[in-house]
Amino acid sequence: MLGGPDLLWGAAVPSLLAMITLVTVWRITRRAASAWRTALVVGYVAGHWTLSARDQGATALVRAGQLEEADSSWAYDPRNFDFVAAVSKSIQPVEALDWLPALALLAILPDALACISKLGPAIGWLLRIALCAFLPWRIVYGSKYWPLSLGEGFDFDLGGWSTTEATCWIGGIAAALLLAWQVLRMAASEQESSDASFRTGLACLVTVGSIFSLIAAGSLVYGQHMALLTAVLASCGVGSKLAKANRGLDAAAGPAVILFSTLLAAGHFFAELSLADASMLLIAFVLAAGWLPALARLSTKKRMVSRGILCLACLAIPIVPAVKDLVSQIPDTEVEQAPNPYKTFTR
Repeated sequence: MLGGPDLLWGAAVPSLLAMITLVTVWRITRRAASAWRTALVVGYVAGHWTLSARDQGATALVRAGQLEEADSSWAYDPRNFDFVAAVSKSIQPVEALDWLPALALLAILPDALACISKLGPAIGWLLRIALCAFLPWRIVYGSKYWPLSLGEGFDFDLGGWSTTEATCWIGGIAAALLLAWQVLRMAASEQESSDASFRTGLACLVTVGSIFSLIAAGSLVYGQHMALLTAVLASCGVGSKLAKANRGLDAAAGPAVILFSTLLAAGHFFAELSLADASMLLIAFVLAAGWLPALARLSTKKRMVSRGILCLACLAIPIVPAVKDLVSQIPDTEVEQAPNPYKTFTR
């Protein structure tokens, strides 16, 4: 499970950095959306690179034969981390996880450029569509689903997928991401602003549940990075409350949806997270922080209760089996004491 170094470098330090970034950008620009997007991406990317640098440093110590001689505190010392190798993996990605920093940075552009000129909204939409289509293709490209070598003509031999299957998968995932992104963006209405903190907290609860789902699916690494995303989201929510920015997760809809969805997609294609569980987790995330027009006429308290019930109902579907599976894997520490063979021995 997650140990002390994971909690320090994958939660505490990135969340503190994200909170400081949000408050600083808000005080300089007085723009909550810019503060949220910048803080979320800075916090996540910093944590991602730090965790990767620690892993790369451990690999270097093993090769040098020094890891066995180092004490248990080596993982807490940044001098043992290889940050150059960690950043290089993001510049020249090898695994699906390596693309997360670049995807997070790209997710800032559509909403940021949409505010520049009259053509901004149109450019923003084009970039959103392009990014949502690029994400699933990039995640599976080079894997058994979409090998690097293609066939001839228009009927590509994709290995695990036919051309029709590839079109359905890429198009379906892109459409789901684009819809989730837009629903979260629309939550910035006047009716939804009063419960911004509640929506952010509910979304963090969904990401916490996703940690258990990813670990139960057989990937501790994806669960670790989902924990990083959870910590950064929570710290941004706290920082927004302290700075009185009066915005929730909808202010950083792009990076939040892209990071969350990428981890779910990687968990499905490269671990054992089922498509149904991944879909329910994404739906729960959207219900937690997105725009729900059916609840707009309700009072704030009734809207919060209704949103919470809908979100938790969807979240329970993948989480309950995942928690049961994890509990069943806990070894039984009670060892039956063997009888004493000399108890009835007499001389």
